[in-house]
Amino acid sequence: MSEIIKNVYPEDIVSVLSYNAKTTTEENRQLEDALYWLKAAAENDLNKDYFRTLYNTLARLPFMPKED
Repeated sequence: MSEIIKNVYPEDIVSVLSYNAKTTTEENRQLEDALYWLKAAAENDLNKDYFRTLYNTLARLPFMPKED
């Protein structure tokens, strides 16, 4: 079983996604809710690794350079 990346929170991921996708406030709220659900699923050892893989992939986004 893989581990999830620590110290990256859904709101960090939302800030990057909303910057690139130009999402609305409501879309950002819904995305953040979905990411908290995904993070909880990824932290549950009984769930499959694909939850951890997806969360870990998204958790890397805040560390990628932004294009202006």
